Amino acid sequence: MRLCLHLVTSSWWRWRAGEHVDYSGYSVLPMAIAYDAVALFAPWPAPSAHHDRPHGHWYPIFTLHNVDAGFAPVRVEYRYDSEVDDNGELALRAVPLTAAADNDTDDDDDGAIAVHDAAATRWSRYFVAALRGVVRHFGVALHEQPRRWAVTVHGSVPVGSGLSSSASVTCAYVAGLARVLAPQRAPFDKAELAALAAESERSLGVSLGGMDQAISFVASRHSASLIHFRPRVLAAGVRLPRGASFVMANSLVAHELQGHAAGAGYNQRVVECRLAAAVLAKRLALPHWERVRRLHEVQEALAPSPHEWHAPERAAAVAHDMVSALERAAHLVRESELAGLETLADVARVLELGSPAHVAKLYCAELLPPDGGDLAPSHTFRLHDRALHVFEESARVWRFAHLCAAAANDRHDTTTTDDDDDDEQLSATLGLLMSASHRSCRELFECSCPELEAVVAELQARGAAGARLTGAGWGGWAVALLPPSCDVPAFIAGMQRDFYEPRLRSLHASASPAELRTLLDGAIMASTPGEGAYLYVASEHGQ
Repeated sequence: MRLCLHLVTSSWWRWRAGEHVDYSGYSVLPMAIAYDAVALFAPWPAPSAHHDRPHGHWYPIFTLHNVDAGFAPVRVEYRYDSEVDDNGELALRAVPLTAAADNDTDDDDDGAIAVHDAAATRWSRYFVAALRGVVRHFGVALHEQPRRWAVTVHGSVPVGSGLSSSASVTCAYVAGLARVLAPQRAPFDKAELAALAAESERSLGVSLGGMDQAISFVASRHSASLIHFRPRVLAAGVRLPRGASFVMANSLVAHELQGHAAGAGYNQRVVECRLAAAVLAKRLALPHWERVRRLHEVQEALAPSPHEWHAPERAAAVAHDMVSALERAAHLVRESELAGLETLADVARVLELGSPAHVAKLYCAELLPPDGGDLAPSHTFRLHDRALHVFEESARVWRFAHLCAAAANDRHDTTTTDDDDDDEQLSATLGLLMSASHRSCRELFECSCPELEAVVAELQARGAAGARLTGAGWGGWAVALLPPSCDVPAFIAGMQRDFYEPRLRSLHASASPAELRTLLDGAIMASTPGEGAYLYVASEHGQ
């Protein structure tokens, strides 16, 4: 017997410069840390050939287990009838795995599987989405696969934290599935897998930009990554300030995009940015303006982005050119009629493409009622504020990256006696950019919440150079930049004692002292850059 194990780890990102700009086509500056999603793929006994089985039957291809006992094991099956469903999609389903089904090694549809339970299998939707994406992208025929696989997954960041736990686990699934279902395509391009993971998550109903998936694959130790999305995912390392520390602080409010209020808010922002791009493109009389969907297309028409953005010797000039271009785009927003367009009816009137219902079908698919109805003409938007945030936030990304790169170059070129003062000043300047980002997220993009505001205010009051929400907002975590002179352990201990302990005692009244200590340790932590995803394959021969 030949045992072949495939272990995939995918990092979580914890901090980024550039909130809500990736889906408008703009670069971001995230980093990842050493908290992983780990997926282990191990083969089952080889099944009998499916091509001799009747069409219309469901056949198992994967079992999915989570180390966290709170997630019930699942069996993922496909239907063998040209492997498509009524919508032309790959016919897949996830069903709870009963003890009888777990011991079942043949392919008969013998009733051992429990009746489909959407709640019990909800956690597996990321795996099913990744499987669908890998099969489509690599042209995999499931009925020709020589073996089935048992997959065990573990993630070390809490679900609902807003730290892209879903992106990390989807990336681990995509990398593992590509390796076991399409091994002939190895070695795999990380940018290609990142794009595939993003597309897989988008199929679940949220119009993600791709930053989370990109950093999960391309992150490098000791640095953040300046990630560009056009024409494909490219990344350049950016050294962070020497001596400064980043601290992550939990708002204690869960964040989840699929199927919750945060998801509706997220998709609303995507649509608002798309509509703003169309209105601005029409105002500029761009050729085929009605096809413009992203704000970066408007900025490119005003002032094209430099192509040498990733060349180190051009870093300063590129940053200057990008900031100038983005400032011109922000000025266009301020001078435009966007502020007066408050409803779908207002937007339809300006675009002159037909009725509000027709405009909604063209630009607002994410907001349309699931029953096929129309979006109300009175549906409200804030196009001016969303577009202004995107352009100004993107400029902050380039300023942040340039300041870090310039400081790293100065340390290479010269040695001075006032390095400590320079590091303190750099942290203060970067902190101002972070705080400006948070104000924009709160006031222009409206993606904060009272709990995030409370933790950001506390971080700043205790001496952080800057603090802001991270992970799209609507709950989740905040990040703070602490200057080199800050005593980080004392800072964290003070936050735990004065800010978190009263709140956690209220939320977990029955927690024991040991349980409370665990909650406190998980509520706030220092963060350093970690590695991106990697794949380990182990084979051994034996009985």
